[in-house]
Amino acid sequence: MNITSTQTGSYPKVSVFVPTYNHEQFIADCLDSILAQNYSNLEIVCGDDASNDGTPEILKNYKERYPKVIKIFLNKTNLGVTKNCNNLLAQCEGKYIALFAGDDLMLPGKLKKQVELLEHTPNCVLCYHNLDVFDSLTNKTLYYYNNSTVKPYEGKADLLLKHQVFTGPPSIMIRSSAIPQGGYNEEISTVSDWLFFIEVANKGEIRYINETLARYRRHKGSITYSNKYYKEVYDSFNIIRGKYPKLAKYIYLSEGAICFQQAGDRLKEGDMEGFYEFVYKAFKNRYRLTISIPLVLLKFLRKVGCLCIIDKIVKKVFSLRNSLRDSKVN
Repeated sequence: MNITSTQTGSYPKVSVFVPTYNHEQFIADCLDSILAQNYSNLEIVCGDDASNDGTPEILKNYKERYPKVIKIFLNKTNLGVTKNCNNLLAQCEGKYIALFAGDDLMLPGKLKKQVELLEHTPNCVLCYHNLDVFDSLTNKTLYYYNNSTVKPYEGKADLLLKHQVFTGPPSIMIRSSAIPQGGYNEEISTVSDWLFFIEVANKGEIRYINETLARYRRHKGSITYSNKYYKEVYDSFNIIRGKYPKLAKYIYLSEGAICFQQAGDRLKEGDMEGFYEFVYKAFKNRYRLTISIPLVLLKFLRKVGCLCIIDKIVKKVFSLRNSLRDSKVN
């Protein structure tokens, strides 16, 4: 445990926010990676959402070993992602909050580097860094989050609407004073983090650290793109329209990106009619046709052994885009 390499008073207090649910296989490694940080003035705030495995017992064990550092809160019943996160936020006492999860891993220097950026940039309310996204079974890196496809962005809240996906939650540290009233919006029961990031970023600016400072786990328990997921994303758009009129004008960009994502889902399922439908909706939201569509098509068609029809499908996609352009001209 390396929590004595800086003096407690040298840096402001950081709360590491760790919601858990059935993380028995991962939580010990997660906590060890946080405790190994070269940052002394921290608290680790863990909230377990009524896990039915051994997660609560492991948390109790760590609490006994590190009583001055770790706080645990064990829900008797399952509250769901958003309510559990809000309960945790209410217990965080730090000037800054590092958002994490019980199945992710910190890399050396993460907390100190993020605090230093925030301390030297008073108008920054949210900072993030690159992530090593890895497969839970093999421990092998699948990709780095901020690569040539998902480029890092800096600026204000409108960037999150213009580009939507900018990072994964384990890379984020926020300024506590920028937390919106009520914390995470409980109208969004599961995928409330994106809306939360927008509301935080609306209080200042976003900054990026060009280093990989955490590992983001992918496994069978990860939240997947379901109908509920998409409904909550569209609900988030409507909340933004109502609360933040100045940001509303950028929503069409995110809607276009979500439509394209849904098109990809339909393609993977072999639903070509649904694929064309969502591609058309993406174009209606001014989503630009890039090399992404042919690449998604190529991956799917290789899998099903139908590479011979890719030209036909790409031509159809361009035809949809052109017909939409013609209708606007007329």
